[in-house]
Amino acid sequence: MQHGLNGKLQLGDYLNARARSKINRKRCDYAAKNIAFAPAILSVAGKIHPEFLRLLWVMADMQTVKYFNLVGDEDDIGSARFKWSHASTFSYNRNAIDLAVALQPHALICRYMAPPTP
Repeated sequence: MQHGLNGKLQLGDYLNARARSKINRKRCDYAAKNIAFAPAILSVAGKIHPEFLRLLWVMADMQTVKYFNLVGDEDDIGSARFKWSHASTFSYNRNAIDLAVALQPHALICRYMAPPTP
């Protein structure tokens, strides 16, 4: 990680290198099965690769729409209440990932400390 201007912590190239490595190894295998692939790359400092964050956002959207349909509030999809519920679901999912990382740091550190393979 690098320190940017005005003391803001910026994401270095490490997560992007890990993501590129994982994408190069796995994406073709998943494409052959007609399955989308997003790398789940996390740092021990809590940074999450943007593609994985987008996946969490899409999952939160699907969960929120499903919930609104289940309780019969289809007309409220897109409303302010829906947006707050969507944000809450996204936050919950993100916190669940953070909790998993916090509970198993030794497994993640041992597995991902090796430099990325080209």
